[in-house]
Amino acid sequence: MKPFDYGDERIGSKEIIFLLPAYIHGVLILTVPRIINEVTHTFDGWIALLVGGLIGTLFAWMTAKLVIRFPEANFLQFAGQIVTRPVAYAMTAALALHFLLIAAYEVSAVGRIAQMYLLPKTPVEVSALAFLLILIYGVSGSRVGLLRLNLMFFPIYMLLLIVSYLIALGNFEWRNLQPMFVTDIPTMVQATGRTVLTVVGYELLLLYAGYARMQKRIPQWSVYGMTISAAVLLFSYTVVIGVMGSKVPVELILPSIDMVKEAIIPGGFIERSDIIFFVIWITTIFNTGAMAYDAIILSLGLMFPRVRKIHWVLVLAPIVYLISMQPHTLMDALDLLKTDLYLQVFFSYVVPPLLFVIAAVRKLPKGVRQLE
Repeated sequence: MKPFDYGDERIGSKEIIFLLPAYIHGVLILTVPRIINEVTHTFDGWIALLVGGLIGTLFAWMTAKLVIRFPEANFLQFAGQIVTRPVAYAMTAALALHFLLIAAYEVSAVGRIAQMYLLPKTPVEVSALAFLLILIYGVSGSRVGLLRLNLMFFPIYMLLLIVSYLIALGNFEWRNLQPMFVTDIPTMVQATGRTVLTVVGYELLLLYAGYARMQKRIPQWSVYGMTISAAVLLFSYTVVIGVMGSKVPVELILPSIDMVKEAIIPGGFIERSDIIFFVIWITTIFNTGAMAYDAIILSLGLMFPRVRKIHWVLVLAPIVYLISMQPHTLMDALDLLKTDLYLQVFFSYVVPPLLFVIAAVRKLPKGVRQLE
């Protein structure tokens, strides 16, 4: 008899694979064409996306290799063994702050974007609060159940994303992709630098990898997830540039939304085709925001294990909301993400290789169990 796969508090290969693209996309897929073409000004940005995706995949693999070296141990425990417990506590606190800024940014972005494109007469504060309440409801339940929502939402998101972009292909012109291979190397390096700052999010593995059943395969699953993320971003970038050209996305805050908004469904079956895109995008950004919110709770819970989860949920809610209300415009909300830039780089491109190298140099034994 086949056992029931979802009867425990463990996640499998599908959850890990979908975890990364579901978290990475969020608002990111709406802004990538502008972020890259502010530097390249041509379709050569696809090269930066490809190289950046490969770099992000490499570091995600390294992060996964780090966490499986210490099965069943959480981040605070194995970091404490590698770099001493005081340093590990400081890193865990910084990790909580990192996800706090991400969660606040998602709440702020949803409120601003909803007012700009969906609910122009609804105050930002109301839209943001409604979204935050949904996040609170999501993170109050099972942590593994929250991760498994990606299995339901992400395939639907992918399907409707492709449908929305196929509708926009009616305005696609191959000449918009020209010229190609004209960007000089210094500019391409700068564009790649921006790309590697967008193809991130695998720092979640530092917290969630311990919930996986077959931990030895996490590096393989992580590579699959990052490959999906890079492929979707590259597809989105190509369609946006093909429809709008290389110059227009630079002038728009969210070029992907504006592209879908201008698309026309043959026969006028649906007057606003962007509604399809918005509906599924909201579910995806819920996954991003909920995982960031839960990551805050998980990080704080490692440092203060006696505090109940629901208490963290309630204490953090007003903090997240107040931070999310600080930006006055959508561009200010994007600046909030820039505030988190240093922590993002630290936990994506510094902490995993640094801990991995120190553990290897110190020849710490593999398979360390939970430490007291």
